[in-house]
Amino acid sequence: MSTFDSLTYFRAFYQVAKGNSISQAARVLEVSQPAVSASIKALEKQLDCPLLIRTARGSELTPEGTVLFQGLQPAFSHIEHALAQIQEMKELQAGVIRIGFDGLVSSLILKDALAAFREAHPGVSLILSKIYLPEILQDLDRGMIDCAVLCTIQAPFDGHEKYRDQIRSGSFTAYPITSLVDDFVVGPKYAELSGGYTPIGRLAEVPLIYPTIEVQGSEYYTAILSRLAKPSSVSLPVSGALSRLSLVRFNHGYTYFPSLFLRRDYAERKLFPVFTDIRMRQYDLSVLVRSKQRPGPALDRFLSVLSAFGDGSA
Repeated sequence: MSTFDSLTYFRAFYQVAKGNSISQAARVLEVSQPAVSASIKALEKQLDCPLLIRTARGSELTPEGTVLFQGLQPAFSHIEHALAQIQEMKELQAGVIRIGFDGLVSSLILKDALAAFREAHPGVSLILSKIYLPEILQDLDRGMIDCAVLCTIQAPFDGHEKYRDQIRSGSFTAYPITSLVDDFVVGPKYAELSGGYTPIGRLAEVPLIYPTIEVQGSEYYTAILSRLAKPSSVSLPVSGALSRLSLVRFNHGYTYFPSLFLRRDYAERKLFPVFTDIRMRQYDLSVLVRSKQRPGPALDRFLSVLSAFGDGSA
């Protein structure tokens, strides 16, 4: 007799003993009453002792049946609790998503998506961790996080090629969210530079506010900085993208930032895009999961919400 058959018999007996009724057990198990009776008889034969006695009021447990029922109660209680939890997870009423992200751009796309997801599915816990490369890939591979929200530069910094290759190695599956492109932006004082083509020499007359890390790590932006630097202008390295944008809003110069996150500033006329002949940096924003891991209902839904914010439909 197989283990599966034994579990079927135990389950039938447990339901009969729990409700003191074969008909009720049949309804719970969604089988016929004869099928329940057959399972009980097979179990009694296997154990070589009677478990139930038919009475006018239903079914009563024999002493052996009482011992078996008492032994099965905690086991089936745990099973029923686990099944209920699984159903809640499938219905997005419970669950946990552990999310790693690698920087400001990733956190910006996450912010509104997380708020929308939490409002729709308050029973699902979201645990966020800011992790830097290469640790975020290690944590994902080890199962310490369920997904990683990464913003990868299409022309990566020197030394970052190995991380790009690691992402593409087959160990991870990438779910694209959106592509991003930097805009040059200025504040209201320099708004006349916006609205059409601006020669790079004209833009170079305005102070450039740039992140220090770009000079340290990016050949591309190191090269264009030489085109943008003029004796009459000032270059100001600033740590922190939000600080750069704040300085630009108050007319201290210009900077560059992904255009997706500047829509509100453009609409409120706090910042203005400037278009030149310089090809701006492009990013791929995506969510990574382990290739051997199939996203569960909560993570699958979260990916859908994040994609909606990435393509601007949310």
